[in-house]
Amino acid sequence: MAIRKKFTDSLCGKYDRKEADALFFFVVESLTGLDKTQQLAREDYGLTEETKTRLEEIRSKLLQNAPIQHILGEAEFCGLKFKVNKNVLIPRPETAELVNIAAEGRGEHLDDKDKDEDFRVLDVGTGSGCIAISIAKRLPNATVRAIDISPAALKIAQENAKKNDVKVEFQQGDAMKLDEATHGKEMYDVIVSNPPYIRESERKSMDANVTDFEPSLALYVPDDNPLIFYRAIAKYAVDHLYKGGKLLFEINENLGRDTESLVNSFNFTSVKLLKDFCGKDRYIIAEK
Repeated sequence: MAIRKKFTDSLCGKYDRKEADALFFFVVESLTGLDKTQQLAREDYGLTEETKTRLEEIRSKLLQNAPIQHILGEAEFCGLKFKVNKNVLIPRPETAELVNIAAEGRGEHLDDKDKDEDFRVLDVGTGSGCIAISIAKRLPNATVRAIDISPAALKIAQENAKKNDVKVEFQQGDAMKLDEATHGKEMYDVIVSNPPYIRESERKSMDANVTDFEPSLALYVPDDNPLIFYRAIAKYAVDHLYKGGKLLFEINENLGRDTESLVNSFNFTSVKLLKDFCGKDRYIIAEK
């Protein structure tokens, strides 16, 4: 009990007590392989002297605002494990809905075929590869392509594809110059993106474990042009989706109507603005 109390009490300045306690059990499970029930049934939660030392190191890093995913070197997303570091965004639970929607999207050219036979997906700004890899895991016969401007991010994404035993075609590319990429003439059933969307002026309201540890390149956009990536990707998508195909975006909750209006300007058949599980504007679904 003393071990748990020390860990939880020390973090209460940065986390509420319930979250700090949950972190304790999560970290101990990563160190020992024991779930919460098994930990509570053992003296000292099943920790050895070696793992107690590691627990203290993790506690110290948490107090310095380091994300637990970076400390442990991995994050869970859609039931899969992904390697993460300072070069990629940590996958968020709300992003998983993009995977669910993407797996159901299909152009009219697939009407008489198996759902994932000839199913083609492009993930723009893939980062850790979490979206593309999760779709490929869900639809193993699909063709999934993913691009990112960052070579360091692509290296992590490639490692994650191997780790999760899926095939994804990765390529370095700029979301602002999609027509110049070698895949520029390809057609897709789904084009999906979680692009940078946080305005520079919003940076000051964000937690230090984001601003100090996650890549600015994947987060921020200028205040005077916050939809710059959505405009470029929508422009490409309207010409490179099969009829009935879908463009899927994760968006800034404060710019939902603005993003919806922008995507509407490209004359998609339908454009929907959807909320996440917290009731915040989070997704755009446009159908060609």
